Amino acid sequence: MGTKSAQDPGVPADTNFVTAESTSTISTPNYSRLFDNLLEGCMVIGFDCTYPYLNEVAALHGNGKRADLLGRSMLEVYPGVEQSELFAHYRACMEQRTPQHFESSFTFADGSVNWYQLRVEPAPEGILVLSLDITERKRVEDELRTSEQRFVQIFRLSPAVV
Repeated sequence: MGTKSAQDPGVPADTNFVTAESTSTISTPNYSRLFDNLLEGCMVIGFDCTYPYLNEVAALHGNGKRADLLGRSMLEVYPGVEQSELFAHYRACMEQRTPQHFESSFTFADGSVNWYQLRVEPAPEGILVLSLDITERKRVEDELRTSEQRFVQIFRLSPAVV
């Protein structure tokens, strides 16, 4: 069996990804490039409700442009957002430091409504939010429900079939 690691005495040295000698040459990676290329929206919301980071997908989910949102307060950009279910989950994660996973609709100033699946995690800077636009899925689910209700109604009104 290998020797114990200086990094973690409980873990054999040959199981570490990096050796003690190589850690001094490793620089902090630029995670923004990684997050910028996610299919999901990815944003950090600070304790002051500003956006210190968001990728283009997150900006699109907010009907905005990244450059217009960076550094601004979500309370300023989306007036009334603090009354939304979405914000209640953000607040719970921010204050209680508990992860949140939920689906929520959001009504924009122009009256359009989009649906999102959101995962919110506590982060040192505030919260990290990953979002997927599920508006199309919700639309199809509504159409399916409506169709099913029509068929149930037709079945109830039809004479009994022998």
